[in-house]
Amino acid sequence: MVGKVAASQGNLTYMSQHDVLTGLLNRMGLDKEIADWLQAHPDSHGALVSLDLDGFKFINDLHGHMAGDEALRTLARDLVESFGHEQIIGRNGGDEFVVFMKDAEPEAAQAAVKAFSNKKKSFTYDGETHSFSVSIGYTFYRGDGMPLSRLFHESDTALYAVKLRGRNHYRAYEPSMESLNRTSLGFNLETITKNLPTALLVSEAKPDGKILFVNKTMVEMLECRNIREFMEFTQEYAPNVVCPCDRERMTKMVWEQTVREPDRPHCMTYCVHTVKGRDKQVFAIWRQADNVNYGKVFYATLIDGHFMYEELASSDGSAEGGTPNRDS
Repeated sequence: MVGKVAASQGNLTYMSQHDVLTGLLNRMGLDKEIADWLQAHPDSHGALVSLDLDGFKFINDLHGHMAGDEALRTLARDLVESFGHEQIIGRNGGDEFVVFMKDAEPEAAQAAVKAFSNKKKSFTYDGETHSFSVSIGYTFYRGDGMPLSRLFHESDTALYAVKLRGRNHYRAYEPSMESLNRTSLGFNLETITKNLPTALLVSEAKPDGKILFVNKTMVEMLECRNIREFMEFTQEYAPNVVCPCDRERMTKMVWEQTVREPDRPHCMTYCVHTVKGRDKQVFAIWRQADNVNYGKVFYATLIDGHFMYEELASSDGSAEGGTPNRDS
């Protein structure tokens, strides 16, 4: 009986300190193990690394929560494989992970972080392989007695700085990042793209380019209920956003402009086709750029033409007379 009680207590302790989905330490387990190590090795060096899985909500919305769970499990395995079983590795909650590198000098820690950031990452779900990336912020413990709360603050601040500059990168903490946090007013790229009144569309820079990202306004423009319906409706290809009557013209113009002036923004109007069978005239501004994961991509913003004409008419004092002609 004593043995069974002891085993049960040990199991409860393990469960209270480990994440069920990934098998890594949870936040309680992370705090305990890192604090214990710092107390036992106050003069040693180390590094605290904070990581986020980029676009995790998009993965869930597009492929479902089971796919999202597989992405998290894959990232957990990658962390253990890359940093080693001897390091303290855990899931902080959601799509956030933490690695504490024990007995690591700054140069070695930076090299390990860089190697992991540059490593190609993907997960497989339902027979399909999907690429993903991570954002990483880290800070150093230099045997100076810095408390764990401060280490977490610094690594989280560095991670936040990475997200503000586009994700899929890594940065070490710098004191100047504190003012960056304050001046950002609590906004990040996810909240900005979600609430922007213009539609955003990112796709491969190919004639049949796959859609890589859309925001909420883009989904609403095509009258879809969610990202999953949007991707099913467009079959995940950017040209399918355009009405068939305009598709050939739009594709020709895009590639002519790209070849002629590849590095500058361009604009054009065309018709999009919605899931409810309606056609909408839109005004689009787009440009081509390089992306470390996908090569050359198109970034486009779209504005509903009807809305724009109404605003032009209103500003001209002619709103009561209807929509101005297209030349205006």
